[in-house]
Amino acid sequence: MDRNPSRAYADRKVAIVTFTMFVVFWAVITLAGSFFRGPGWLWVWPWQHVYFDL
Repeated sequence: MDRNPSRAYADRKVAIVTFTMFVVFWAVITLAGSFFRGPGWLWVWPWQHVYFDL
C-alpha cells in the first residue's frame, strides 16, 4: 500500500493528511450520529428535545 519507506514527517505529507482527514470525518460522523438521533433513529435537531442526560 504505502510505497514510501521514509519515516520522516516531511516526506510523508500525503499519508499524514489522508489519515487526518479520515479521523476528522470519523469524529464528525460519530458526533452527528450521537446528537442528531432521535426516537426510532429518526433525524432530530438537538435543540428540539433532549432524550438523554449529558
